[in-house]
Amino acid sequence: MLNVLEMMNIIGIISFTISGTSKGVKKELDLFGTIVLGIATSYAGGIVADLLVGVIPPTILRQWQLLLLSISVSITTFFLL
Repeated sequence: MLNVLEMMNIIGIISFTISGTSKGVKKELDLFGTIVLGIATSYAGGIVADLLVGVIPPTILRQWQLLLLSISVSITTFFLL
């Protein structure tokens, strides 16, 4: 079962990925460009959030599943926008 910080981390990754991907769609990037922008945005947001909470090393760098989450959210957002 996920605790509150893990759930907030996942929600943050999803929201940062949507934010970065939507910016890439507005700038008319292709699918690969929007995926890279979504991953970069979510990783930066996840690392900053973990460092502020005091989690070292950041969770997003230790769990590869979060990378897959970011990629799938980015692809979904690309095709929905």
